[in-house]
Order: sequence, then structure tokens, then C-alpha cells
Amino acid sequence: MRNDAIAVDMRWRDAMTVRCIAGAFTREEYAAGWPDRMDPRQLAAMQRPYDSGDSKGRRLLSALHVALYEACRTHAITCEADVRTVKVADATDFIPTSLTRDDWPDAYTRDGVAYAYTRPARYEEQTFYSVAAADFASWLTTQGMQASEHIAAWFKVCGVSMHAASATEAESLAAQDVRDLPSLVLYRQQFAQQPEQERPQWHTEHVALLATWLRNERAQGRKRGPLTDLAKHLAVSRQTLGELLARHGYQSDGEPQNTVFDVRSAVNGWGGRRNG
Repeated sequence: MRNDAIAVDMRWRDAMTVRCIAGAFTREEYAAGWPDRMDPRQLAAMQRPYDSGDSKGRRLLSALHVALYEACRTHAITCEADVRTVKVADATDFIPTSLTRDDWPDAYTRDGVAYAYTRPARYEEQTFYSVAAADFASWLTTQGMQASEHIAAWFKVCGVSMHAASATEAESLAAQDVRDLPSLVLYRQQFAQQPEQERPQWHTEHVALLATWLRNERAQGRKRGPLTDLAKHLAVSRQTLGELLARHGYQSDGEPQNTVFDVRSAVNGWGGRRNG
């Protein structure tokens, strides 16, 4: 937890002098100082700030913003999700003129005379994500990235060490500690630098988590892309991931193959086995 006495300090004020960073925070957020959590846009601006006119820097920031949003959406980074109803279009008044009267909608024409109407404002539900300092430190570690000057200042205010995050959440993670996709990604990335033949074989329980995630993505309407996204998170090829799923009785969309497969034993039956 941050120390409110130093919530607004020179490091915060220095960060706010960078236009792309200041633009990611509201006036109220600026006045409050260092937050406990940041959204993907704020994190990207803090991690990859750029000067006005630096088109390459702007593209790099944008790439990180997209990557962080996708990591939140796919649960590859620990985050909080907040679903809100937001206005996506203002109410609009339509008034017939000599140029538009002939093409006026029939619903707003009476006895050949066009009359004005108002299209109501449009609202939709959107999901907003926020990430705590410790969780962002862990994500940076898995990406092999160093914290920027401004992110490092945020970590210090929040009492977070990237080294500590790496040691506690990655290097000491055991197979039986895996409970969800983010922890599975962290577990597998511990061995990313090892030759493939020396990496631990895949547990059936872990593959079941992958299949469940793929099915959930499909249920949410994503019919293309989930397998590729998952392969990127695991640092394997799409083909390798597809073959892994097939060996454990799943199709590439996470659905069981035609052969009988006991899902309950996959989820509950550790039994000390390693399955390749």
C-alpha cells in the first residue's frame, strides 16, 4: 500500500510533465498522486513514454498498450475487471432540410411531410481493467523487460521489488501451485530458456486448463485467434500447442475429441504423475 504522505511527490510531478503520461490520467487522478492500480493505457504510457513528434515512440507505446489490454482480457496478467455501462454515442437531433427531405425515413414522414426527430443516446457495457504494482512487476519479469524510470518510482512508492516478484511468483512456482492460466504461464516460462527436451513434461491437469480457456473464449464469440494468442503466451508455436492438445484428447478449440476422455480425472487426479 502506498504512503499517502508521498502520494504526490516530485517523481509523480516529473512523470506528469510528459504529455503522453499526463493525457492518460484525469484531473482527479493527477491531484491524487501515485495510484495503487493503473489501467493498460496508463501503464503503457509510464513504461514507454515518448516525446512529441516521436512517431516510433508512439508506435511502441501503442503496441504495449494493446499487449497489456490483451493480457488482461485473456488473464495472462493478474488484474481486476470492472464492467461499466458507458455512452458510446450522444443523442442526435435530425431536422429535415431541402436537401434531405426527399430521402427522409418513412417512420418520420406523415402525409408526405417530413418532421424532425431525435435519435436517443446509445449505451453499451464495456470492461475496464486495472493492474496492481506487484502484478505488473511480475508481468514485466516474464517479458524480460526492465521497469522504466517512472514505473520504477511507482514500484518504490508501492513497496514492490521486481526481483522479489520474480523470486516469489516465478522461480519458486511448483507444478501443483498452478490453479489458473496466469500461474500456468508463469510456471512454464520458468523453463523457457532450457532446451525443449529438458523442460518438464506437460501435466494432464495443465492441459485441461488450456482447453477450458479455449472453450471459454469460443463461448464468448472468439472463433478465430484464441489458439494463436495462447501459443504466444506460452512461448510455443501454434502447431506445437495444437499437437499438445491432441495428445491429451482435445481439439484445437478445447473441445474433447471423439474419443472418450475423463475430464474429471484430468482436473482432480494429480497422483504425482507427469504426462507428456
